[in-house]
Amino acid sequence: DYRLGGFEAYPGRRAHSEAVSWCRRYIAAGDLYQANLCLRLESEFEGDALDLFAEAAGALGPDHAAYLSGPWGAVASLSPELFLRRTGRDVLSAPIKGTGPDPAALEASAKDRAENVMIVDLMRNDIGKSSSYGTVSVPQLARAREGPGVWHLVSEVAGTLAPGVDDGDLVRGSFPPGSVTGAPKIKAMEVISELESTGREVYTGAIGYASPVAGLELSVAIRTFEVAGGRAWLGAGGGITWGSDPDAEY
Repeated sequence: DYRLGGFEAYPGRRAHSEAVSWCRRYIAAGDLYQANLCLRLESEFEGDALDLFAEAAGALGPDHAAYLSGPWGAVASLSPELFLRRTGRDVLSAPIKGTGPDPAALEASAKDRAENVMIVDLMRNDIGKSSSYGTVSVPQLARAREGPGVWHLVSEVAGTLAPGVDDGDLVRGSFPPGSVTGAPKIKAMEVISELESTGREVYTGAIGYASPVAGLELSVAIRTFEVAGGRAWLGAGGGITWGSDPDAEY
């Protein structure tokens, strides 16, 4: 059994809106095209984190659920997003950018599509670092896919590993996931570090497995509870473009 208290956002509405406004200034100056700005939701927690995970996973049915625990605490991840999958030498990523209640409105949204296409270009570059020349492709671009309670715009980026490239090379060339950083990635990460009020920890990292037999599969650690010391927290955020409304982003 478990109990979650009421969640508090860090930073609050006003500070997050200000961070979005600053991000738009960077975009206007030509420093970046998009950055994923996040905040933290935190609550008191009592009980067993495994019960939290079992109830949430049962209700939501996420594609890439994961549970980890140890003396340090627990992670209950309910991620809908595939970061990397390697089957043999074939690699696939399925970035999500754009979320809402109406699939038709999502696919018609210029802002959401722009977010998605920019991240697809970034992932093509990231996977291309490890792939044989000419093998990188986009099998799916910005299609609405149903998730638990919402719809997402999902794309797919594929490639074939170059000779001599292993899982470590692939992950090093692609991490952290493009959908939770921005474009260009390095500048977006600098802006994120400057504007976000807390460290992300497990949130927006990756969870999964690597095996010489089974291959590699990593989720993007979003919709992920972290539990320790009588507290539970999770991150939430979204891609900021020039078309973002600072107040609406909260």
